[in-house]
Amino acid sequence: MATNQAPHPTHYFADLYTFDWSQLSWREPVIAALAVAVCLVGGIVFGHPAGGLIAGGGAMTVGFGAGMRIGQSRLWPMIAATLVMALSTFVGMIAGHHGFSLLLVSTLWALNYGLMTALAPGIAWVGQQAAVFLFVSSAFPASPRAALMRESLILLGGAIQILVTSVFLRRL
Repeated sequence: MATNQAPHPTHYFADLYTFDWSQLSWREPVIAALAVAVCLVGGIVFGHPAGGLIAGGGAMTVGFGAGMRIGQSRLWPMIAATLVMALSTFVGMIAGHHGFSLLLVSTLWALNYGLMTALAPGIAWVGQQAAVFLFVSSAFPASPRAALMRESLILLGGAIQILVTSVFLRRL
């Protein structure tokens, strides 16, 4: 009788529908949520709640990067994602004005993401965020000035998330 039998078919996808509650940790999600809260409260305090929402969206997305790795670093995925999300937001908002431009940059971003999936998961995640931000921002065509403002808010949210996450993960 062979000892290398395949898993029973009903248990093959067990890791998809079971949750190991002993692995649950609130530490990282609470730290990431803190940065989002800073952005939202900051938007209200400075009288620009919509800007706070945009920065908070950048912070939220970058917060997922804390669970990613590029090499041994948690920070590199967060830094890279912040930069490509901001660039993609700007390009998407500008390209949203013209069908051919949008087709061209969407193709380039999708190709980039496809190529990055052959690399490490942290790198692929960065490519995915670039593509998502390009596609979403293209639905909001704007002038270069408005696109630069939104890009800056994404950068701000990402920077706040990187700062909060790096400080609190070291301390707690």
